[in-house]
Amino acid sequence: MKYKENQDSQIINFSTGRISQGLFEKIMENVPLQLSFIDANDKLVYFSPTKSPIFRRTLANLGRDVYHCHPPKSISHVNQILEDFKANKRHEEEFWINHQNRFIYFQYHAIRDKKGKYLGTLERIQDATRIREIQGEKRLTNNSK
Repeated sequence: MKYKENQDSQIINFSTGRISQGLFEKIMENVPLQLSFIDANDKLVYFSPTKSPIFRRTLANLGRDVYHCHPPKSISHVNQILEDFKANKRHEEEFWINHQNRFIYFQYHAIRDKKGKYLGTLERIQDATRIREIQGEKRLTNNSK
């Protein structure tokens, strides 16, 4: 069955293809991680519409200082990461925690334009509990029904 794009949905053109906004949002709902984007002014301007969020985000968070989206004890660390990104001292950071019996993996990536100007930070959060337990191999040809 061929996917029929919603006629009311805007088409988004990327350098690697094009897709409707509605379909893109459905894809993002099914990506097994949370993505957030913090702009160059430290404002949360995007978060992915994840089916099972690890940390809840609401539309009320949009436009707020990123510092209001983190626990007080981590604010100084978040601030240092963002300051280092802005100063071009580093380009990514990662850390992990145990949270509610899950192993949560965080990655921050500085996003820059072609000239190296800082545009903001991509935050990636993933529940890596199951991945951490995987051993051996399971090839596509071993896939059971």
